[in-house]
Amino acid sequence: MELIGIELTEFTRRSRSILLKHCDLALDRVLLVGERVVLWEAVTSAYHSGTVVDTDVVGDGDLRYRLEVGLRLPEGIALDRVTGMSPDPSAPSSCDLLDTHEVLALLRQLRFEHAETRPRGLAHDR
Repeated sequence: MELIGIELTEFTRRSRSILLKHCDLALDRVLLVGERVVLWEAVTSAYHSGTVVDTDVVGDGDLRYRLEVGLRLPEGIALDRVTGMSPDPSAPSSCDLLDTHEVLALLRQLRFEHAETRPRGLAHDR
C-alpha cells in the first residue's frame, strides 16, 4: 500500500476529498481507481486512510487523482498498512474478537452504506 504525503486545507477536511497530480507524488507506478492508500499530513503528523475514487488526464498530459480522505489512523496501524506487516506478530489473537483493522473496515463499510441510502441533496442528519 502506498504512503502519500498531503496538506489538508480546511476545505479538504470538510469535503473529505483531495485532488493530487501524479507528477507531484513520488510514486513508482500509477494508482488505480478503488485502490486504498495511507495519507500522511506532515503539519499534524496525522495518518488517514484514503481511496482513489477518480482519475483523469489534465491539460499538460499528467494524470490527476481524486482521493477520498477516510478515517484517521493510529500511527501503528498506518505503518502496518504501508509495510504489510503486523505491528506485533507474537500477540495472541482470538477468533471471537475483532482486531483494529477489522473494526476500521467495518466502520468504512458502514459509512459508504449510510451515504448510499441518504437521499441526494439533503443535509446530513444531526
